[in-house]
Amino acid sequence: AQSVNGEPFLSDRPPSGGPGGDGDPPVPIKTAYVQPGIGLALRETPTTAADDSDWPEGTVITTGTWLTALGPAQAQNDRSYQRVRLNSGAEGWVLAARAGETYLNDPGQGDERPAWVTELTCGLRLYSRPEVTADSWLAPTVLWTGLPVQVLQINATPDSMGRLWTRVLCPDGQRGWVVDGFADGPRRLADVPPEMVTPTLDVDLLERPADGLPQRPVRTTGTLNIRTRPERKPETQFVIVPANTRLTAVGEPNPPDAEGIRWQKLRWSDGSDKWASARFLVDVPPAVASRVAAGAPLFVLRRVANGAWLHVRSLAHKEGYVRANETQAVAAIPERTPITQVPRAESPFIFAIHDAHESNNGLSLYVLPNGTRRTGWAVFTEELGDRPEPGRRHDEYARWADRGFGVVVRLNHHYGSAGTIPDPSDAARTEGFIQACATWVQNSGDGCHIWIVGNEVNNPREWPGRAMITPVAYASVFNRVRAAIRQGAHANDIVCPAPIDPYNAQWGDARRYFTEMLRGITDLDGLILHAYTHTPEVNDLTHTRTFPLGDSL
Repeated sequence: AQSVNGEPFLSDRPPSGGPGGDGDPPVPIKTAYVQPGIGLALRETPTTAADDSDWPEGTVITTGTWLTALGPAQAQNDRSYQRVRLNSGAEGWVLAARAGETYLNDPGQGDERPAWVTELTCGLRLYSRPEVTADSWLAPTVLWTGLPVQVLQINATPDSMGRLWTRVLCPDGQRGWVVDGFADGPRRLADVPPEMVTPTLDVDLLERPADGLPQRPVRTTGTLNIRTRPERKPETQFVIVPANTRLTAVGEPNPPDAEGIRWQKLRWSDGSDKWASARFLVDVPPAVASRVAAGAPLFVLRRVANGAWLHVRSLAHKEGYVRANETQAVAAIPERTPITQVPRAESPFIFAIHDAHESNNGLSLYVLPNGTRRTGWAVFTEELGDRPEPGRRHDEYARWADRGFGVVVRLNHHYGSAGTIPDPSDAARTEGFIQACATWVQNSGDGCHIWIVGNEVNNPREWPGRAMITPVAYASVFNRVRAAIRQGAHANDIVCPAPIDPYNAQWGDARRYFTEMLRGITDLDGLILHAYTHTPEVNDLTHTRTFPLGDSL
């Protein structure tokens, strides 16, 4: 309230008297945090009494604590003291610096900006405070290549190991610190999204190992320092990787050095050489890019590695390498047996029409010029909100199913910036949407049994206002919607999560979003893919070039 009975509670001028009033100048404040490895006593006066009489409460401010600095620091000989306020409201003085050594860090102004994690094999760990310790890592959070973050503060002063720390806000709402690089090295947070390139197998590596040395995949058995040289010195540290990280070893480990460490050369993702202790590395079988089912037809493009491997292409235009002794030559691809018997509201044909409401005269599109009739799929999209209207369009599903068409219905909260699902933080509206989905399905009769919950939830244009739909948040909503739908006559319905936008989304790497979303889903009945082409040209339907974020979707 601004006022009650004419008495104002807000004013353009500060009140007179007291701190910040007419009698005292305003107290400037700024944020600061305690440097790594430091504990500071909160004292009553800007001194350090020998008997600690100015430290009656015994309060110690630990590493990584955020403070509000009140006014300028006070210098005394080789020391300076800063008056601060804690989050609890307690105020006092702390030792800010001594003999040129600073204990508080001012994050500065104007640090906030969007950024993206650059190409890193092992990602960035998120820490609760700017120091690398087991208890400060916000396990298991790792920020992977292409993830967009919001930079909050930058610590421009390297720590004792030369690390440069940056505080960030993640898409899922987590805040924490990451190592943005080292004082003399490249940064790991970029101002533009990194170019995501799908790795391909280099045939030359099969036939001629790099540097004439054999390469093999290895795995870390624990947290491991990767170094620029085979020396255990602070300036050689490159990055710390977690356990079970896959790396590429080149050649055999070196003989033990003076400390008894056997150093293993590693081939990094950018082609450079790095080093790690062989003690924490074990050999693993080569990673498999993808698998094909037994009997799947493949086209041989060429033989490599003296005929031991085949460079092949699948019917889906995927290329890769398989062992020659695991394949069998055939004269021709067997003819496929047409499917004639399918359940009601399904179709054996792939042809479909989107938003096929009768108001759009959709059924007329299935009458071919020669009068021959073919069926296919009709995809409907419905806006439910959180108060469904029982009976609306349900008979329409049945009419399409009666004519032999497959029926798929997408359930949306709203469209566009109103949100394909509600704001995940709005519990009441989310519960209303879940019940709306359940009611809509139960009233649909037998005209449809395939449902999609939401649309392209990784694209901000489908988010409710400014609220982000994270993979974890969507998975939680989907789990509840699916459980609500699969009741009574619809207990065996096919409920599918929202398709991912594989190209236009601003969230980051669509593959990463898709993976994290699926990890959070407890059960599902099918997957919906938006199989985009680059242009409307017919030839692009089978073109092998990929979108910038790869072709994993």
